[in-house]
Amino acid sequence: MKPLIEKLPLSNNQSFVARTYRTPHFEVPWHQHIEVECILFTEGEGVAFVGNHVGEFKTGDVFFLGSNLPHCFQKATKDMITSAVVIQFNSNFWGDSFLNLPENQNIRELLQTASGGIKLSPEIGNKITPIIKSLEYDKDAARIFNLYQLLWIISSNPLEQPLSTQEV
Repeated sequence: MKPLIEKLPLSNNQSFVARTYRTPHFEVPWHQHIEVECILFTEGEGVAFVGNHVGEFKTGDVFFLGSNLPHCFQKATKDMITSAVVIQFNSNFWGDSFLNLPENQNIRELLQTASGGIKLSPEIGNKITPIIKSLEYDKDAARIFNLYQLLWIISSNPLEQPLSTQEV
């Protein structure tokens, strides 16, 4: 099945999306988008479809998905309330040269690994949950700083193998 191409709702005063999606707005069909995505599940459970990977998700899980990786999360039962804080950004939204700085090598490697999607360990998830939750409400440069901090923490910890082996 060919994924839908999703266009994200960026406003003129934001360089990336940070918002909560809750049933019924949580349910999105099989799709992909050019933006990298970090998802913190705050309610519910179900099945995660990421590239050619099929697994489970539950409250507290954090997924990090690379650009153009097809994905879909389906709740376990029709009547279940499911919600997630979703952060979506273009990997070069801070300019073409920023990620090429030597200090950002770990983040560049994270973005490459994320091309197959990553389900973060509970330990890393617990570390970054407050940052993910704050990004929805942060203003001005605090948004950029906290997104960078989020990426730095994820990239500075051992990562699991990508979920999907599908080439995108």
